[in-house]
Amino acid sequence: MRIRLGMIAAFLLVAALGRADSTTPKTNKAQGSFAPDPSVERYRLPLGAAAPVKGPPNARVTIVQFSDFQCPFCARVEPTLAEVMQKYPNDVRVVWKNMPLPFHVNAMPAARLAMAAHTAGKFWELHDTLFKNQQKLDAPSLAEYASAAGIAQPREGSAYDGVIQADVAEAKRVGANGTPTFFINGRILVGAQPLEKFTAMVDEELVTADKALKAGVQPAHVYDVLVAHGKEKYEEPPARPGSPAADEDKTVHKIELGGAPIRGEKRARVTIVEWSDFQCPFCSRANATLATVMQKYKGRVRLVFKHLPLPFHDHAHLAAEASLEANAQGKFWELHDKLFANQQRLERADLDAYAAAIGLDLDRWKTALDGGKWKQRVDDDAKQGAALGASGTPTFFINGRILVGAQPIERFSARIDEELKL
Repeated sequence: MRIRLGMIAAFLLVAALGRADSTTPKTNKAQGSFAPDPSVERYRLPLGAAAPVKGPPNARVTIVQFSDFQCPFCARVEPTLAEVMQKYPNDVRVVWKNMPLPFHVNAMPAARLAMAAHTAGKFWELHDTLFKNQQKLDAPSLAEYASAAGIAQPREGSAYDGVIQADVAEAKRVGANGTPTFFINGRILVGAQPLEKFTAMVDEELVTADKALKAGVQPAHVYDVLVAHGKEKYEEPPARPGSPAADEDKTVHKIELGGAPIRGEKRARVTIVEWSDFQCPFCSRANATLATVMQKYKGRVRLVFKHLPLPFHDHAHLAAEASLEANAQGKFWELHDKLFANQQRLERADLDAYAAAIGLDLDRWKTALDGGKWKQRVDDDAKQGAALGASGTPTFFINGRILVGAQPIERFSARIDEELKL
């Protein structure tokens, strides 16, 4: 049995390394006359023969999931994915990709065991077991789960490691800097988002898929056609014109925090001051990375939030004002998370609904927003940021040193580690 599983694992590794061809439509007939809207950002993300899949093979919508069995945010989103699958049983499939974060010591062994279960046709059963027992992923516990599933526990350095590392490299290529990260027909969705966020994008993609089918695309090739001309890799936002590169700028700015909302230990050795915009998609992407940073450096890093609503984001200023009223009522971060989770729905009626959902005093809320109570405070934040060189969002100052854009976690970690050594 061990020999057979080893051969299968080796096959999976070869398949993973050769997965780049899997998104090329087989024939012109398969593609028909359809071309997806080029204004919709998609990534060319092959599925590969090594990836576990749940759902119908001809699903019109494919969700590629980069996840970590030890990540609490990944566990939180699993019930949401189950709801998605239940709501769209014939239209959605989920493809699993491994992204064990290096600071989760049990994530790699868990991923290795899950891929061994995949070769035995038991991936999703073990997947459920691992998430259900997320606090018990040590070696003895994994051995127990392997025994219960009737599979041999793979060793470090097995062929499964190559499959997992190929997934991790693929994640980095397409900008999946934290877990969980999803690609819905190639469109990125970052973090443990609510059901409404998934269904909104799925519904949009069902419309697009139907257009492809009507244009002659064969059902088995809908995903292939939609992502075939997507972006090959994630590109970081360019540095501000005339400014030094982020790692070259050694200037340490003195930043007055004022009464800005703070997440984390107040006496943390590293302070990240963030200038952000609730309507900015790059800020949303960075928000998921920051969640990973705060988990990795728990107790050693604190996050301070400042406002920089961009003038071309018509709902950003009011959303910023709303967050400050939530802050005055002791619930800034609850509203902060809701605003980023519902970035496409920031009308006043939406804001009112979020305030009610998190239990704010609605009379105080209405008086504050109607009277512009926090407008000047938001403008003061923006003015302060501009004076320090924050001309776009997101912009961060890590112990006073600037870092611009939705950077990968490696950039944050490098700067934080440097500061912790001082």
